[in-house]
Formats: sequence, structure tokens, C-alpha cells
Amino acid sequence: MTSVSTYDSGHPVMVFAKTLREIKERTGQSYRALASRSLMSAAALHRYCTGESVPSEFTAILRFAKVHGTTNEQLVELHQLWLRARRYEQASTETSNVERRATGPRQLPQAVWGFTGRAEHLTKLESLLATPAGSGPSPVAVIQGSPGVGKSALAIQAAHRLSDRFPDGQLYVNLQGASPRQLPLRPLEVVGRFLRALGVDTSQIPSELDEAAAALRSALAGQRLLMVLDDAADSAQIGPLLPGASSCAVITTSRRMLTDLPAALHVHLAMFDPAESVALLQQLAGQRVAAQEEAAAMVASLCGGLPLALRIAATRLNSRPSWQVSTLVEQLSAARGRLDALNAGDTGVRASFAVSYEDLKRSIEPLDKEAARAFPLLGIPDGGDIAVATAARLMELDAASAQEVLERLVDVHLLEATAPGRYRLHDLLRLYAQELAASTLAPSGEAEALQRVLALAIGSAWAASALLMPGAERLSNIDGRWAGSGLRFDSAAAAIEWLEEERTNLLALIGQAAACERAPAAATFQLAQALFAFFRVRGHTETWIRIQEIAVGLAEKNNDLPALALAVGDLGVAYDRQGDLAMAEQCHLRALEIRERLIDKLGAAACHSNLGIVYAKQGRVAEGILSQQRTLELFRELGHLRGQAVILNNLGVVLGGQDRLTEALACHHECLELRRRMGDRRGEAISIANVGIIHDRLGDLPEAIRCQHQSLDIALELGDLECQAEASKNLGATRIKAGDPEGQANIDQALALFERLDHAYGQAQTHHQAAEAHLHTNRRDRATPHLEQALALYEKLSPTDADQIRRLLSGC
Repeated sequence: MTSVSTYDSGHPVMVFAKTLREIKERTGQSYRALASRSLMSAAALHRYCTGESVPSEFTAILRFAKVHGTTNEQLVELHQLWLRARRYEQASTETSNVERRATGPRQLPQAVWGFTGRAEHLTKLESLLATPAGSGPSPVAVIQGSPGVGKSALAIQAAHRLSDRFPDGQLYVNLQGASPRQLPLRPLEVVGRFLRALGVDTSQIPSELDEAAAALRSALAGQRLLMVLDDAADSAQIGPLLPGASSCAVITTSRRMLTDLPAALHVHLAMFDPAESVALLQQLAGQRVAAQEEAAAMVASLCGGLPLALRIAATRLNSRPSWQVSTLVEQLSAARGRLDALNAGDTGVRASFAVSYEDLKRSIEPLDKEAARAFPLLGIPDGGDIAVATAARLMELDAASAQEVLERLVDVHLLEATAPGRYRLHDLLRLYAQELAASTLAPSGEAEALQRVLALAIGSAWAASALLMPGAERLSNIDGRWAGSGLRFDSAAAAIEWLEEERTNLLALIGQAAACERAPAAATFQLAQALFAFFRVRGHTETWIRIQEIAVGLAEKNNDLPALALAVGDLGVAYDRQGDLAMAEQCHLRALEIRERLIDKLGAAACHSNLGIVYAKQGRVAEGILSQQRTLELFRELGHLRGQAVILNNLGVVLGGQDRLTEALACHHECLELRRRMGDRRGEAISIANVGIIHDRLGDLPEAIRCQHQSLDIALELGDLECQAEASKNLGATRIKAGDPEGQANIDQALALFERLDHAYGQAQTHHQAAEAHLHTNRRDRATPHLEQALALYEKLSPTDADQIRRLLSGC
């Protein structure tokens, strides 16, 4: 074997390779035969003998040399040759890497000026992409969200923060998936761009996509490189661009979901919250924003937390030094002109939205075309969100088809799914949809769409009312135009669930209907009347009062006396529930005056009944009793059983308050019998509870407890919170009197329910009854806190009751 010194001046790798070849040639055997005896592959041995590579370990070479009779002295020399070759190869590789990294592609756009927020998303992206994926596929992050939400800004910001982790370079391309007046880039074109950036000559780039994509994967193999694919149209555009090397990573953005793209992380961007919105404005517009915090918060709200809108708003401030932030608030406050105020050519809010909408319109897919038709319709009804049933009525489709359309709009981020079966338009997208409706639909088309939604709401509310107050007099007021036009509910609980979900939408819809000249006025009155039962059993008095005020205003405008009498009377009941007895009395007196002008005996009787309740609560007991007795005579004269039951109930309550317990019990028993004859389960629960109260007053506590349990069971069956609260209040007070410590739990439950119902008088009565029950057992320490709470409430509601509480407190 030749000594090492003979080749000292040669290339270390080639010297080592020549030595291996000399050993092979002495044997006269093939690479395959020699490799099998040395426990290595023939290909590997060939690479070592030709100098193509140097083995990373000497073990394989040691076996190769020993098998073929190499002496120990020659083995030492061979090991020295291997060490030199190995060191030379490592140094060459490092030099090559440094050169390549210095010249590798650095294509990232400039980081977005004033970037703020998104800290959590940046952390997730860095955690996923900063560490090599090992032997698996390249890590891919998909950033998705609505137009203008800041997808590209986040991708570029994250890429800049990660750039030092990818020393071989960063590739960037705007795929033009949602660019105004530009077609999406073809994958083959993008592959060509990337290969040229990586040093591949144009003449060497294949013309077929599959071959070109394979060439890109080969060029990326072994490199630590980050790829940013911005504004992707769909997964098909991205697929051929993905690296095969796990050492690379990809960030892509899209308005579409891209759920069929294999990805380690899907990042969904939401709108900025108010604090983030103001922070971005301040970052971009400086001290004016910091000095006018309230106006800045208004700008943030009017921009709906949309980063693109906030950036345009800040730009308008920066370009107008004389403006105050409040000036911009004035510009943005007019809903119809807000998108104009946020215009910035092709990068404005309206233009950004239009790209997604126009893509749907141009699509040849039937579902996309249906989604484009539906989008303007969704902006027609006012409200917070929209249910599938409402959307189906707007689109004139069945529920399943409508949901497909809604989900397609979610896919392209023109709509947000807020809960199963419920969807929401961002405020600015709603304005854009309304603009489209105004420009693409005839005025009659908009009105007809609104009337379809009204028909659904009115019909559903009446169906719910029939379950919540079966047999109620007002059910005879259903207008035939909307009878049967709504949803059908299997139970009172299902009806309440729907009403709770739609409550804010129903308030908005009533206001919209009242203001719309093309909507029949009767629609407003019908919806307000139909919701009476819901508010009676669930509270929400602020909403109830607002709805009745809208109905009153429209009836006054139209000089519709029958509608006005009903709306004013219902408004009085709502004020009574809220505890504003002066307003309640005023409303009922006005309603009575109108009923008498209309010679409406039945309506007048109902007004007398309502006045009697108010008078009793005001401490005007004699007036209250007289009013109820007059009303009872009227109802008996008319043969009106339900009216008689209501008045007997009211009389029983007032007489009981006067310690006329025998008369009171008789009234309640007669009322209970009438309600059972009519099948009025809610009325039955109320009457049983009132019978229990009288038994408590008479000292029959076991019978009183039995009655309250029975009343509570019916209330729970009906889902009626008011009845549950009343029964819990009565049951708790009686159990406390009976020495049962669990009574306080019933009191606490009643207080929680009355608070939820916005029923201040109910809360006051609960504290009052609990205090008297504790005083009955000589527990003044437990009575005092309840008396103090009752006094605080009664002082605002009922001076007479407040005086009674003061007397009780003076004795404590």
C-alpha cells in the first residue's frame, strides 16, 4: 500500500478515494461482491471509491480494509487519510452553505408599518414553523379570515420574525386569489418564478406542471427555507408549490377555508377587539388619538374592528392635520356613507369586499351563483345575527339548501358562523350587502324580502304565544295574513328557546317594519301583540317597553285607535312589571279612555282590571277593590270566563292583603275551578300558589307547602320563570316559618329569577316575605338584611310598602 506522504499535496478526498480503489483493484472483485462482505451497499462503496462522498463513520471502511488483508500499519494510515478527507468535506460544505445563504432568495416584502396585536397568533406560528419538522412533511400554516382582517400583514410579520431561522432564504409570492381585476396566478408560473430565484436556468425548467413541481421539490431538498404563499385562491393553486423537504416551512393566506389542504395549523383571524382597535389607531395616527380617547373608541366601533378600515381611517387623519378625531367620527357615523369614507381605491374596504362577491358572481358553480344572489338579501333585515330559518325565508329556499348557501358564504368569509345554525354579517359587510340590495333589487323586491321575514316572525311569535298562554283572549287577534306563516313548536320550552335566541332581532325587526313605508303597519302591531306572552313569562322589560313604545308611536302616527288602545295597555303592563307604577297608571287610564270612546266594553273591563292591580300596589286598596269588582260584574255580564278568572285572582290577592282571608280563599278557589275548566295551566299554577298563600296566613303550613310544591311543578313543566319565581318565593317563606332551613334556598332561587326577569317588585316582595317569615320564628338577625333590601327597592316602587318595612325595622 502506498504511504500517506506520497499524496500529501493532493486533494484529501481524492487521495482517500484513490487509496480505496487500490485496495479494490488488488482483490479483482466487483463493487457488489466487496460491499456484501463489508456490510455496506455497492452504491455507497462506489461513491467512496470515486470521491463523490466520504463516509461519515470509519467503521464501514475498517471492515472493508480488514476483509481484504490490510495490515495494522496500513489501517492507521488509512484512518489518517479518512480524517483529512472528512475534515476537508465538512469545511467545504460549511463554505458552500455560507455562500449559498449569502446569495439565497430574500423575497419578503417590507414588514407592514404600524403592525400591532396578534401576539397569540404570532406565538403559534413561530412555535409551529421555527423548528424543523424532522422526517415528516413540511409544516404548513394557513391564515384565513374575512377581507381586510389582516391576513397578509400577519403572514409577512411572522415571516420577518422567523427569517433568521431559515438561513437558506425566503420565497414570497402574491397568488392574486382575491386581487381586483387580476386573475389568480397559475401554479406553473409560480413554480417557474421560484426555481429561477433558486438559481435554476429558465431553459432547465420543465414546461409540465408535475415535472416542474418535482424540480422545485428537488431544488428545496436539504435547504432551510421559508415560503410565503399570499392570497391563495384555493388548495389546487397551492398544492404543486409545497416543498417535499421537512426542513422547509410554508405560510399561506386565503379568504377561503382551504380545509382540504393538509396543514399543521389553521389560524382564523377575528376582528380586533375595542382595545386592539384603538391601539392600532394610536400606533398609526399618534397623539390625536391618545388625546381623544372617547372619539377614538367611536372610530374603532364604527370600523367594526376591521384592521383595513382602521388603517384607512388613520390615513385620513394623517392626511388632514386640521381634523380632530371627532371630525372623523362625524364622517363615519352616517351608515350609508361609511364605506365611501373608508374608500382607498382598489385597496378600500368596499373594493376588498367586492372581490369576494364578484368571484361568486363569475363562478360557473350553481352554489356560488346562489350565494351571490343571497348575499344582498342577508343585509335587508336589521338585527344582530340570522338563523337558517330566516335566511331560508329570505332566499325562498328550503332550510337545507339555505344552509348550504350560508356555509358557502362562510367559506369565502363574507359571513361568520357564530353558533350551530346561526350566522352574522360584520357591520361593514352588512352595509356592503345593503348597498348591493339597493342597486340590484327593485324597491319592491327589498320590501317583499322584508315582508317574508316579518311573516316568519309574526307567525312564529303567535305560535309561541298559544303555547305560553293557551286560550288567552289576545289569540283571537291573529291577522289571517300571518296565521300559520311561522315555525311550529313542539313545546312551550321550544318556543321560549326560539324567542330568547331571536329577541334582539325581533326588536330590530319591529323598529324596521314601523319605519318602512312599504311594510303594512299591521305587521308592527301584530308582532308587538304576539310577544306579550313571552315578556310576561320571561321578563326583559327594557326590550318589552321599547317594543310597545314603537307600536304606540306608529298607532298615533296612523291615528289607529284600536291598535293604540292595545299598545298603550300593554305598555302599562310592562311599566307595572318594571315597577314604574305612575307610568303604568297613566297608560291604563289612557287605554281606558280610548276603549270607552270605541264603546269596547270587554277592552274597558281589562283596563279596569289592570288599574285595580296598580292601585293595590300603590296602597289605594279601596280603589283597587272597587275597580276589580266593577270589572268582575262586566265580565259576568258578558259571559267571559277568562276575564272572570283574572279578576277573581286579582280580588283574592287584594282581599288577602286586607286580612279578609275567607273571602280571599273563596275568590282563589272559584278562579282555580274556572282555569281548570279552560285548561289554562299557567293560570292554574298561579291560583294554586295563591290558595297556598292563604293557607299559610290561616296557619295551615303543611297544606300551604303542598300547594306551593304543586304550583312550582307546573311552572317548571311550562318553563315559566315568573311562575317559578312566585312559587319559590312562597314556598321559601312558608318553609322558613315551619322551621325548615332549606327555605332560604328557595328564597335565593326566587331572588335570582326575579332579577333575571327585571322584576323589581318581585324582588322587593321576596325580601319582604322572607323577612316576615324570619320574624315569625323570632330570627330578627336574619330578618334585618331582607328588610333593608326590601326598603331600598320599595322606596323606588311603593311608598306604602316602604312605610310598612320601616315599621318592621323599627321593631328589630
